[in-house]
Amino acid sequence: MIAEPSNASPVSSPVPPSSASPRGGRPTARTMLIGALVVIGGLGGGALGAEAVISRLPATSNTSATSSPAASSASKAVASQPVSAAALYKQAAPGIVTITTEVARRGRVGEGTGSGIVLDTTGNILTNAHVISGASQIQVTFSDGKTAAGSVAGSNTAADLAVVHVSVAASSLHPVPLGDSNAVRVGDAVYAIGAPFGLAETMTAGIV
Repeated sequence: MIAEPSNASPVSSPVPPSSASPRGGRPTARTMLIGALVVIGGLGGGALGAEAVISRLPATSNTSATSSPAASSASKAVASQPVSAAALYKQAAPGIVTITTEVARRGRVGEGTGSGIVLDTTGNILTNAHVISGASQIQVTFSDGKTAAGSVAGSNTAADLAVVHVSVAASSLHPVPLGDSNAVRVGDAVYAIGAPFGLAETMTAGIV
């Protein structure tokens, strides 16, 4: 989910919400990569900066996801100008993945699907804890159709957050910069991108 804060700063770390500013009816480029709140479908409870996500995972987690320097630089370079929902999708889609799992229960093997976002170029992917709960196998499908086996790097069931790690070339990973959930207000535009029920390349618009 991508939410448009009223006047968020162009950084990925949390910042105090600023005073209200005029907003038009169309989303801006700031919506997507700068002050955006990015939440995968069904993440529930709001998005966090990458560092905050990791801090909420168990202390035994070996995850070390950080915001991509390249992505941060790109974020600062994006101007606050009107863009269409299609343009927002084009920018975010490369970093959205579909997660398929196999779960063995009572002698039977079931399959589940969920969505995730690429956190960094080291192979860390943020998803929901319930998506990978009890999974014996995890497969990550990227926007270009390529797949990779995944493993759980850490999870926090209380927050319903988890990080899945894949071993792929950094050049094939497209991190989605995370924004500040504190800057989001009721009435702000939001966009959810993911693969509900396995239906990939899905985008839904709404408001907070």
